[in-house]
Amino acid sequence: MEFLVWQEKLPATPSNAYSVREERAYADSLREQGVLERIWRKPGSSTAVVLYRVDDADHLHRVLSSLPSFPWITTTVHPLATHPQEAKPNEG
Repeated sequence: MEFLVWQEKLPATPSNAYSVREERAYADSLREQGVLERIWRKPGSSTAVVLYRVDDADHLHRVLSSLPSFPWITTTVHPLATHPQEAKPNEG
């Protein structure tokens, strides 16, 4: 399943709340596993928009709650489904 997730850092996040290196290492491991597909930054904000590919919603929750920054972000999750125009001819 694919999910588009908006992750926004809370304004009152202490500067030493989590290690950026630790966050990067976790993201790199998610990329290697094929879980983190793409990540974008919303210009002018601390919001990241991330495309995750996971087994199900429970898997996504485990991934998100394991982020070092998890206690200091708000997330908005958008489940995605294939649009009929994207389906391959034999997939109906």
